[in-house]
Amino acid sequence: MSNAKQIGLALMMYVQDWDETYPMNRIGWGRPCWAPQDVPHMTWRTMIQPYLKNWQIFNCPSQSDIRGEENGGWGGCPPTTTPPTPPNIALEYNYNGSSFCGAPKRMPELKRPADLIIVHEPHIACPDAGTWCNWCFRKESCWHSEGKVFIFADGHVKWLKPQQTTSPINMWNQDWGPCTPYDLTCNDNYELP
Repeated sequence: MSNAKQIGLALMMYVQDWDETYPMNRIGWGRPCWAPQDVPHMTWRTMIQPYLKNWQIFNCPSQSDIRGEENGGWGGCPPTTTPPTPPNIALEYNYNGSSFCGAPKRMPELKRPADLIIVHEPHIACPDAGTWCNWCFRKESCWHSEGKVFIFADGHVKWLKPQQTTSPINMWNQDWGPCTPYDLTCNDNYELP
């Protein structure tokens, strides 16, 4: 949880410095948020790096290492970002693509920042993962006592079982009502913890 708390704090410092605006998911490379494919290529992780000053923060010691899009861990992506990401660093925390893709969000626009997940740990290489990605909920991606660590849009961090994020409040998108994880994913062939 310590790593997640530091990421949450860095996000809040960024939001404060940028007129209550959250960093974009990615700039300069498409998929899945369809940003223009230009250089420099940056992600939310590279944009908050000046506040963290440590890439190791993105490496959860409870997970097996996975390289991120920023350092060539996802096929077809540019090999590095601006600023460059160390080549062998694990990047295991992901933006909530169900709410934070596209144009940058501003904190005053959010209905309840304390109830909206901004970062989670699905264990995939791209910098974002929305609820379409069943790794958000799968049993085999729950490394912390059958649960996960979630960072919320107000900066606080909380351990939850994945099914607690969809009901009684849908914490993935504040315009969606309560549901089950199976209602949100495109492939229901997985087991919940």
